Amino acid sequence: MIKVNTSRLYWMAGFGWYSVIIALVLFYFYRVSSGWLFWLSASSFYFFIVLMVYRFFRWNGSPWRRIHHRAMLMYAGIAGREAGLAAVEQREFDTVNACRQLLYGYIGNHNYDTATEMMQFIQDNQGEFYYQLLERHIRSLYPRASETDIQTVLIRVSNEPLTPQMAIACLILNKYGEKEAAKYVISFLKGEAA
Repeated sequence: MIKVNTSRLYWMAGFGWYSVIIALVLFYFYRVSSGWLFWLSASSFYFFIVLMVYRFFRWNGSPWRRIHHRAMLMYAGIAGREAGLAAVEQREFDTVNACRQLLYGYIGNHNYDTATEMMQFIQDNQGEFYYQLLERHIRSLYPRASETDIQTVLIRVSNEPLTPQMAIACLILNKYGEKEAAKYVISFLKGEAA
């Protein structure tokens, strides 16, 4: 399993222990202070709690987000290691290897065959994978979109090279189905899943 350098709290909730400590310090000042410091600490505490709740729901909201955020954390570590190896070995960054490691790390070694099949599918299809997902579901997800806009998007995605988002879309497809994977692809194209 790939080790991700984040706390278990951050992995599950979308905020880490620093946020909890800051919230506790603000709560302490809120409880013991008076006057203008009371109002400042109270407003800061409540703002910070609202921010933490927002982060939690944004992190764990829609099904594709549950996989996307965690997989991108994992991919950041994998990409760093791959870039380091590429520099030492004086070669180009290998996106295929990085995506393969992402799939193995996210799925786990116990499902090595599934991850291998997913990687082979992504390599064989690349942009066609996105195209097929969107062709089946874009009209139901965006019923008001014009046919011209839909065709523009489909042409754009059909030429996409292999990216980590493609591996993540495959993970989402495997866990939540085609429609959720199509939502992820659209969110990725709109810049909502960066």
